[in-house]
Amino acid sequence: MNRSALLVVLPLMLPGCFSPTPDPGFEPVDEAASPIIGGMADPGDPAVMLLVSYPADESTLDTCSAALISPTVLVTAAHCVDAATHPGHTFGIYAQPDATVYSTIAKLKPKLLAVKSVHIPVAYDPAPPFRADIGVVVLAQPVDVTPLPINRATLKPELVGTPARIVGYGQTTPGKYNVKKYAATTVVQSIGPEDTVIVGDAMHRSCVGDSGGPALVKIDGVETLLGVDSYTETSGCIEPANYRRMDVFTTFLDTYAPPPPPPNDGGMGGSGGGGAGGGSSTTGTGASTAASGGPEPASSGGCDVHGDPRGDLGTSAAAMLAATALWRRRRAAKRARSARAI
Repeated sequence: MNRSALLVVLPLMLPGCFSPTPDPGFEPVDEAASPIIGGMADPGDPAVMLLVSYPADESTLDTCSAALISPTVLVTAAHCVDAATHPGHTFGIYAQPDATVYSTIAKLKPKLLAVKSVHIPVAYDPAPPFRADIGVVVLAQPVDVTPLPINRATLKPELVGTPARIVGYGQTTPGKYNVKKYAATTVVQSIGPEDTVIVGDAMHRSCVGDSGGPALVKIDGVETLLGVDSYTETSGCIEPANYRRMDVFTTFLDTYAPPPPPPNDGGMGGSGGGGAGGGSSTTGTGASTAASGGPEPASSGGCDVHGDPRGDLGTSAAAMLAATALWRRRRAAKRARSARAI
């Protein structure tokens, strides 16, 4: 199942999914709850940001996580920006650690960094196991934040058991909406099939809304982006997630965020390893999704979506939202099991 979250709008049951007051607004996380799961609130990691999108009527808010890899480019999961599941959506980036103070989309919008376009590989497949589930978000203006270096070396078996950190804006309690950044220290569990690496353990793992968030490991003493959160085999945030590997998709990523030139090479940079090139693109903040030449737009899959931001989110509504999210997670898990059976 994809790891982004979706809260679906049910107008008769949910007159609104944002509260008019800041406190309940985006449903802040209970500080006593186990974070990310098993981590801590993270006021740092400025290169990890909140990716949001919303339709023209601002009836829902989709959220995922993303990691800055150049002053103007973030990497995330393809299902977070797929035009097929985000028709006509406007995308934006929130660069601060906590968005819970903004109780409506109208209040959040002025705080968002404008997005110029979003892109996914042509190889992206939204069916389990969500092959090539990686995307990029291109900002309209550069940000003054140090980007994360990406791992370009092919992963080796010795990596398994290596300490890792996971960061994201996902749920800290399954079914409870969250837009506050959390981080946890864990391990590389295994090198997954094809283009993934599995990161997490029994007590520390990602959840809904962490889609696109990074798994970080130290390479030569420098914390480096190993992969971005994509999916798990089962629902309920009960197991480590499959992260899409940076080393597999360097060609695709370098199209939008070319690597810095090596020292003394006369300014001639080069691309790293393999990966899908080309894809589709989607316009960002201030514009709806529109096809353009080159790469193709990405998807929302398991993004965390908040319903109508113009009213209150009562207790019964919250319960319905949680149930809806759980239903989607179970349905995705069932599809994944069917795919494996085939």
